[in-house]
This record gives sequence, C-alpha cells and structure tokens, in this order.
Amino acid sequence: MSQSHYLRRNSPKFRSFPAGKCIFKQGDSGTTMYLVLSGKVELRVDGRVVETVGEGGVVGEMSMIDRAPRAATAVAVDDCTLTPIGQKQFSDLVQRSPDFSMQIMKTIADRLRRMNDRYHHMKAVAADDIGQAALSKSEDSKH
Repeated sequence: MSQSHYLRRNSPKFRSFPAGKCIFKQGDSGTTMYLVLSGKVELRVDGRVVETVGEGGVVGEMSMIDRAPRAATAVAVDDCTLTPIGQKQFSDLVQRSPDFSMQIMKTIADRLRRMNDRYHHMKAVAADDIGQAALSKSEDSKH
C-alpha cells in the first residue's frame, strides 16, 4: 500500500496553493508534512531548485522525523492541492503501519541518492573544467 493511500485515508483535510505560493520556507520549524494530491511542488535549497514533487509525492517529511528546521523551501509550481499531516498523525501512522514507515524511508533514501548523484556529477564537471582551463593555459604559454 502506498504512502499516498495511507495519507488520503487518514486525513480528510486539504489545502490549496496557487502557482508561485510558498508552502514553507527553508529554516522554518517543521510541524507538518504534505501529500501532493494534485499539481507540482518545487523544493529549493538556497534558492536553487533541487527537486520537483508531483502527485502522490510528499514534502516536509524530514522535519517530521528529526524536528529540525526545514532543509528546503517548498513552492507550488502550479495550482496544487495538498493534504497536511501533523506530527501526531504522522507518529500514529508510523506506529500503526510499517508499510507507511518504509515508504517514507524510501522517499528520503531516493532523494538522498539523487542529491548524491547530482553532487558527483557537479564535482566531475568542475574537475573537467579545471582540467580544460589548465590545458588551455599550458597551450597559451607555448605560443
């Protein structure tokens, strides 16, 4: 059973956000996570888009686990409808449903892997740029 199934079944509340509306900001305290029912939400770190989450995805789950400030800003890409899940409801779902817990852990692991892949790609591109610059400088000094 998917995390969206558990959240839809256990939360009758919905919130609508128009395109461009900030859902939460990086550094804010996190007391709610959201299931994306429709639309898309961008996650931004220091103003840079790091992921776009669509229907069935969740945002804000990390703060539910560690209660640390938000690691990213969430912004509605287009008009979207979200289901808010508060800390108590999240804790209840984790305790009652191992499948839900596994889905949340999978979401976090998938995001971490994608961020890790992006980091290694950027590192390789930067190393290649440095190598190309050094080669150009070497070529220039020969002439």
